[in-house]
Amino acid sequence: MIKKLNLKNPVLLFLAFSILILSAMVYNSPQKIPSLEPYTDKAEAIDEVTVIYKNATQKKIRLPGNVYTTDEFKMIIDLSKVPVEERKCFSLFTTFLKFDVSVMDKNLDNDRVIYQFNESNFSNIKAGGWSLNLIDLPEDRDTSYITIDFTPILKDKNIDVYNFEKMYVGSPLKIAMTLFKGKDMSLSIFDLILFIIAVISFMLAILSKIEYTRKSFFRLGSITFILAFYLLPQIFSIQLFFPRSRLIFHVIDYTTLMLLPILLFSFVRGKFSPRKNIIIDVFFYFTIFYLLIMIWSVILGYKEFRFYLKGALLLMIVEALVVMIIYFTTKSEDYPKKKEVVPSTILMIGMSFIASFSAFFTEYFFGTRDLTLLLYIFLALELFSNSRSFLSVQQKSVEKDIYKKMALSDPLTKLGSRTAYEETLETNRDNAFWVLSMDLNDLKKMNDNFGHMAGDTLIKNFAELLKISFPKDADLFRTGGDEFMAFLYIPKETDMDKIIEEMRKTGKKIGGEYSPSFALGYAYYSGSESDDLMKVIVLADNLMYANKKTMKECNLHRNN
Repeated sequence: MIKKLNLKNPVLLFLAFSILILSAMVYNSPQKIPSLEPYTDKAEAIDEVTVIYKNATQKKIRLPGNVYTTDEFKMIIDLSKVPVEERKCFSLFTTFLKFDVSVMDKNLDNDRVIYQFNESNFSNIKAGGWSLNLIDLPEDRDTSYITIDFTPILKDKNIDVYNFEKMYVGSPLKIAMTLFKGKDMSLSIFDLILFIIAVISFMLAILSKIEYTRKSFFRLGSITFILAFYLLPQIFSIQLFFPRSRLIFHVIDYTTLMLLPILLFSFVRGKFSPRKNIIIDVFFYFTIFYLLIMIWSVILGYKEFRFYLKGALLLMIVEALVVMIIYFTTKSEDYPKKKEVVPSTILMIGMSFIASFSAFFTEYFFGTRDLTLLLYIFLALELFSNSRSFLSVQQKSVEKDIYKKMALSDPLTKLGSRTAYEETLETNRDNAFWVLSMDLNDLKKMNDNFGHMAGDTLIKNFAELLKISFPKDADLFRTGGDEFMAFLYIPKETDMDKIIEEMRKTGKKIGGEYSPSFALGYAYYSGSESDDLMKVIVLADNLMYANKKTMKECNLHRNN
C-alpha cells in the first residue's frame, strides 16, 4: 500500500500538510471555546495607556505603540469610559514579557491581582517570545482601572523596545471578531488567495503535458503554499481560539520564513538553470544553516533568539533580492518582455532595501506586509507568465491532437486511415487476431459510369457493412481507394467462412443499386514470437487476390 503512494504528488503533499497542521491546532484547542452569543457592536478599543517606568517617570503612549526600556515597568489602563456591562475581558499582546494584571476602583485603590503570566524563559522563548492573551475581568468589583506590572523575560541589551498592539474590551466573541475585522480580515483574505493560487498551480502541474511546465507550476505552487502557511500565524485572532497552539504557530512562522528563499533559489535554478555561481551557493547553504538555527532556537528556547531572528530576516531579504535580480535579468521565451516587468523590478528592489533597513537598523522588525507584497507581485507575474505559456502549450497540444485524429481517421468512411493502420500494426504485435484483407469490386467502373459521388456512396455503404458485420472491438481501416483491412479479436476456432457468408448476404440487402461487392482473404496471427505478422498480412492479401480472380472468372463464365 505504501509503495503505491506517490509521495511526489503535490495534491497528496498539500492534503497531508494541511491535515497535520489542522490536527495539531484542534488537539491544542482550549476546552472552553468563547461563547457564540449574538453581537451587534464592536469591542471597545483602548487607544491610550499610561506607562510608569522604574524611575517613576510617567508617559502616555498611543496604541499601537512602543515602550523603550530594559527594566521592569507598569502600565495603567483607564476603563472608566467603557460601560460596566462591556467589562467582561480585554486583549493584551506582549513580546518577551511576563506580567501580573490587577484591577483598581475609580479611586485607584483596592488593588487586586486577577491574572498572572509567569511562563518560564524556556517556554515563552520557545513560542517566539510573544503572546496574545484574553484576560477575564471580575464581575464582583469595580474595574475602572487595570494595572499591569511587566517584567522582561530576557535581560538583554539587544531587546530594549516592546511593542503593544491596540487593546480591546468586551465579550470574547466581540474581541475576536473586532480583531478579525481589522487587519486580520485583509490578511485572511490575502492568505486565502495564496492558498487558492497554490491549489491552482498544483492542478495545472498535474494537467500540464510538458515536463518543463509541470515542474515550473509545482515549484510555484510550493512557494505559494509555504508563503500562505507563513502568513497563517500572523492572523492573531486565531490564537484566541487556539491559545495552546502558540508553539505550533511559531514553528510554522519561523521555519517557513527561512524556507521561502530556499524555495525561491530552487525555483530560479530549476526554471532558468543559471550557471554555477559561488555567491549564490554561499547564500543558499547559509540559508539552510540559518534555518537549522531558527528551528533550534524556536523549539529549544535559546535566549539569543531575537538576535538570530533579526539576522535571519536580513539574510532572507537579501537572498530574495538576489533571486529577483537573477529572475528578471535572465532571458527566457516563457517570460514577458523585459520592458513589461521593469516597473515591478524597480518596486521590488526598492521595497527590499526599505525592508532591510527597517529590519536591521531600526527597532521595527521586518514587516510581514513588505515580504508578502514583494512575493505576491512575483507570484502573480509568474502565475500569469506560466498560465500564458501553459495555455499556449495546451492549445498547441489540442491542435496537435485534432490533427492527429484527422490523420488517423478516413474522412469519408470514418474508419481508421492508412496511418492508423500502420500504428496499430506496431502496437498490436503481442496480440492474437484475425487479419482480413478486402478489396471493393467495380469502384472504378462506378466512378467512370456514374461519377465520383456514386463511387463515394458505394465506399460508404461498404464501410457501413463492415461496422454491421464485425464485432465492436474490431479495428477497421480504409488503406487505399478501394482497399480495406480489418483486425478481428476473436478465437482462432471461429468459423470465418460462416461470418463472411453472412456478410455477403447482408451486403446484398443494403445500398440498393449501390450494393457493395467485394473480394476477401483472411489469415490468423497468433501473437507469438514464432509468428510473423507481415507474413500473415501477405497471406491474407494473396488469398484476397485469389478470391478476386475467382470472382472475375465466375462472372466471365456467367456472361458467356
